[in-house]
Amino acid sequence: MCNSLLPRDGGYVLKHKRLVQICAALVFGFVGAGSFFNQTARADSEQEAFISKLSRPVQEVTQKDQLYGSVMMAQAILESSWGSSQLSKEANNYFGIKGDYKGQSVTMRTAEYDSDGNKYYVNAKFKKYPSAEASIKDNARILRGGTSWDNAYYSGAWKENAQSYTDAAATLANRYATNSEYGNNIGHVIRTYHLTKLDQKVTPAKQVDTEKTVTNKQPVKTTRPKTKPTKSTATKFMEAFGIVKAQASRIYTKMPDSTQHQGASKSAAAFINHRVTIHKQATTTTGTVWYEISDNGNTGWIKASDLYITKN
Repeated sequence: MCNSLLPRDGGYVLKHKRLVQICAALVFGFVGAGSFFNQTARADSEQEAFISKLSRPVQEVTQKDQLYGSVMMAQAILESSWGSSQLSKEANNYFGIKGDYKGQSVTMRTAEYDSDGNKYYVNAKFKKYPSAEASIKDNARILRGGTSWDNAYYSGAWKENAQSYTDAAATLANRYATNSEYGNNIGHVIRTYHLTKLDQKVTPAKQVDTEKTVTNKQPVKTTRPKTKPTKSTATKFMEAFGIVKAQASRIYTKMPDSTQHQGASKSAAAFINHRVTIHKQATTTTGTVWYEISDNGNTGWIKASDLYITKN
């Protein structure tokens, strides 16, 4: 290529030194361009790998908790800088959640914003998780369970209340983060990386079922409460958790059978939007599924249609 810079049909000839400079500049330019494209391709590959890594747990968790998977993934991308942040690397904390997780935490310097949008830095304690999946589940638990003073604090991000991911993102902009542009940033990431595919239903990965299924003909000794369902086809002991839906109206002391209500009932108002423990699942002869739940010492039976199962 450098030889082509020398006229072949007469005329002046570039000085040797000048020719070397031009050739060097051209070579550097081509090498620099190649390096740029390689870096871009590598960045795209790393981003695809990040999305692929978290897609399955994000979809499974948000599907169970009736949240938008696209929003959850966008949060993870923004909060962890595509998994490159020190917090995500050292603590598997992909959402910048403060506090401790089962006694585990790390202290790091973080940026905050005041009411006027001014940035400032503080040292804060953040949760340390054993895995990325644990981080995702905990973030979902917070979004569904709210705060200590308001269980429905993030209810605007729930699928039953948010018509689209944009509505959910708008809620988080006002309540989840101190950055006023948080909602817009979530929307931009979702559109850029086509994350709405994560809002589609996914078949949960198969897991080993350690729960014991018991029929009426095979009673099993147990130390659990002796609230015994009547006329059910099967009873399953469980160790799971759920959120009581706002539509729930009554909680029963005994599971209603197929023809009449057994035992007294009470208003479900005290349970609504609460994270409850699920002890049993039972099915009536007509096929209606009921769960025995407890919350702060209160125990009762509730229809499956009035409960979101969260597992943990």
